[in-house]
Amino acid sequence: MNLIQWNRAGFDSPFNELDLLQNEINRLFDNDLFESRRPGVGAAPLVDFAEDQDTYYLYMDLPGVNKKDIDITISRNVLIIKGEKKALKDVEEEKVYHNEIWYGNFERSISLPDTADDSKITAELKNGVLVVTIAKKDSVKPRQITIKTQK
Repeated sequence: MNLIQWNRAGFDSPFNELDLLQNEINRLFDNDLFESRRPGVGAAPLVDFAEDQDTYYLYMDLPGVNKKDIDITISRNVLIIKGEKKALKDVEEEKVYHNEIWYGNFERSISLPDTADDSKITAELKNGVLVVTIAKKDSVKPRQITIKTQK
């Protein structure tokens, strides 16, 4: 949706340049520049990233993906998750009437914080959600300091 609708009526406006910028942004988002995020063409599954005092948690929504079809690597503090969601059945394309479920290869790269301990990462696939647990480095974990009393 364009923010400056009235300019299209042909009125000269000090906002002409903003209107042109808005049109360019709309064109970019409608373009295939973002196709790696679109389902069906190198889809990028949805991700949540959270933390508690000791650990980072990454949750990736992967319904219908088998554990054997997921590859997780870490390189230079970047977690790379690749995989493939295979179609449930082979159906001739001309007999498909409606298709919203994406199939195919996917890849996500997630830059981890410097406080992540890349030697302590585990992954588990539960109920269609990939759960990656990343420990924090001991040097950044809060620790209790005992106060000594003088006699």
